[in-house]
Amino acid sequence: MITLRDTIEIKTSPKNIFEWFAHLDKNFRSWHPKDHVECRYLKGNPLEKGSILYFEVYLLGKLQKAKFHITNVVTNSRIEYRMGFPLSLLGAGGAFIMEPQGANSLFIQDVYMGTKIPLLGVVVDMLIQIFFGRLNEDYKRHIAEEDRNLKKIMEEGT
Repeated sequence: MITLRDTIEIKTSPKNIFEWFAHLDKNFRSWHPKDHVECRYLKGNPLEKGSILYFEVYLLGKLQKAKFHITNVVTNSRIEYRMGFPLSLLGAGGAFIMEPQGANSLFIQDVYMGTKIPLLGVVVDMLIQIFFGRLNEDYKRHIAEEDRNLKKIMEEGT
């Protein structure tokens, strides 16, 4: 399994970050003004297991359209998702993790794809790197920018 991870310390509580994500449909564009286009709920309520978010984002200079299926939520701590079809075929998903760090929070963003099945996982990971290596690198850049932007939003209100 391939995991892209970015971590940043933010001067706010996990609760404040979690609350910001509860309004992701409204906050999406400010999170990454250059690349984020649209985000809306297709099904369910914010931060509720089983909810589906539709979003549009620029990666590799092209508009990408996808869905997040929320699979697990731990209030003020964790939001897990899997990607909709066709990315679901690659085992794509991720998590937003908020951990207390003294008076601050450690915000961790994981994006993953592939499979944990022994042997098959190695082959799938190799194929993903061959065919999606540039996308992985752009996604790594993108989530690092998102994390810096979230830090600025939480700490400066901008």
